[in-house]
Amino acid sequence: MGMPPLEKGERQDEDTIITLYDRYASAIFTYVSRRLANQQDAEDILLEVFIAALKTNVLDDLSTVQQLAWLRRVAHNKIVDRYRRQQASTALLPLQEALEAIDEGLTPEREIIRQEDYANLHRALEALPLKQQQVIQLRYSNNLRFKEIAALLQTTEGTVRKLLSRTLRSLRAAMLSTREER
Repeated sequence: MGMPPLEKGERQDEDTIITLYDRYASAIFTYVSRRLANQQDAEDILLEVFIAALKTNVLDDLSTVQQLAWLRRVAHNKIVDRYRRQQASTALLPLQEALEAIDEGLTPEREIIRQEDYANLHRALEALPLKQQQVIQLRYSNNLRFKEIAALLQTTEGTVRKLLSRTLRSLRAAMLSTREER
C-alpha cells in the first residue's frame, strides 16, 4: 500500500518545502547548533522549523532573503521554547528531590543536616594543603588508581596511600568536630 497520489496543490507545497529545505537547511542547522550544546536537539529543532514552514503559506510571498529571515526567527523561537521547557523541568527537580528524601526516610531536619554536612566537608576540603586536595581529587573525582596518582605526582605508590589515609583521617576529625559543635 502506497501513499495516495498528491493533488496538484499538494504537489506544489511539497516541491516548495523541498526547495526551501535544500536552500536553507544548512544555514538554519548551523544557526541552531551554535546555540545548543546537543546536536540531536539541533536536529530536532531543524525539523520543527521546517514543519512550521510546511504548515504556513507565508513563505510563498517572501523574497529569498525574507524567507531565510523568517526561518531563522522560527528557529530562534523554537530554541527559546526549548530553554523554557528545560528551565521548567529543572524548577520541578528540587520538589522531586524532596519527595525522594521523604521516601528515603529523611525528614526536612535531617535533609538540612545533610546539606550542612556537605557544606562543612566542602570547607574542610578547601582548607587542606594543595597536595592533599590533589590526591583526593585524583582518587575520587578522576577515579585514578594509586599507581597512576603516584606517576602524576612523581612520588611512590606507598607515599600516595599514606597521604590519602592521613587526609581522610583529618577530614573525618574535622567533620566530627563540626558535628559536636552543633
